[in-house]
Amino acid sequence: MNFIRQLRTKIKIRTRIKIFLELLYNLIPVSLLEIESYRQANASINKKVCFFAAWDPEGIVDKYVLKYLDELVKEEFDIYFITSAPNSFTPENLIELKKRCIFISRRLNFGLDFASWKLCYLKMPKSHTYEELLLTNDSIFGPIFPLSETFRKIEGMKEDVIGLTDNYQRSHHLQSYFLYFNRKSFSQFMPNFLKSIKVMRDKDLIIEKYEVGLSKLLVGAGYKLGSVFPVDNTIEKVRELKLQTNFGDLKSGFAVNSTAVFWHVLVEQFRFPFLKREVLTKDVVPIKYIENWQLFLNKYNQELSQIIDSYLCRTVKNYRK
Repeated sequence: MNFIRQLRTKIKIRTRIKIFLELLYNLIPVSLLEIESYRQANASINKKVCFFAAWDPEGIVDKYVLKYLDELVKEEFDIYFITSAPNSFTPENLIELKKRCIFISRRLNFGLDFASWKLCYLKMPKSHTYEELLLTNDSIFGPIFPLSETFRKIEGMKEDVIGLTDNYQRSHHLQSYFLYFNRKSFSQFMPNFLKSIKVMRDKDLIIEKYEVGLSKLLVGAGYKLGSVFPVDNTIEKVRELKLQTNFGDLKSGFAVNSTAVFWHVLVEQFRFPFLKREVLTKDVVPIKYIENWQLFLNKYNQELSQIIDSYLCRTVKNYRK
């Protein structure tokens, strides 16, 4: 009994410390996290703006990131790029970013993507009113196919907020690695939401409050949400193809991350434009789902496949052993 009491006491103490630290983080103004920034003089102003959050263990802006930025430039986005990398920009990276972005910044690594997106908003000149917003990050390799294909699909949709994929884990929500907001949702909802974001320490709390929570808030405010590649469509295709899975009887509304487990189905059957970085860098799926990733991807975009391979060689320990 004494052991159980001691264990409960330790858990209570740890919980209180965790709550206390979280409250301290909440008090940090996002603007104080900024270390360095560069704003392009006389930059062209478009009607669409992209807030791009990045991070790299060595502080490098990788080729796959530049490739993604190039596609966004083609779609006429003004790009605000913020990284929470530990090292300063290399001169070469800064030159490349200035070719593509109108604002570039590096900040301390607190608060994940949502803190970066808030800082982007605070740095955006209020003298110009953008009509559309894209929130995205460097957690995706791509695009595998021209990104214009995806944006043409988005243009044909009537929802106010559109994600590439949705997810039923925790509760039904749009995944935050790619979120598009039309004029209505951007101008009427997002300013207050972005300004309300607080610096948080715990990743699970950030996901619950801001990724899952954003979808809940939008639905509660009467906005319509849509997904370009709905998870239910992916599940239906998996069933149709009679693919073997570890999930038993898959059905509509099943809580599965389609971008991880069924990434190959999304690419091959729906021309999904990205491969989530964590699929190749973390143990999020069984090895059987990724062991032939390069051979598979070579069929669609050999250049990107080589870029990803170089990134993995640089960042993943014992990648080729």
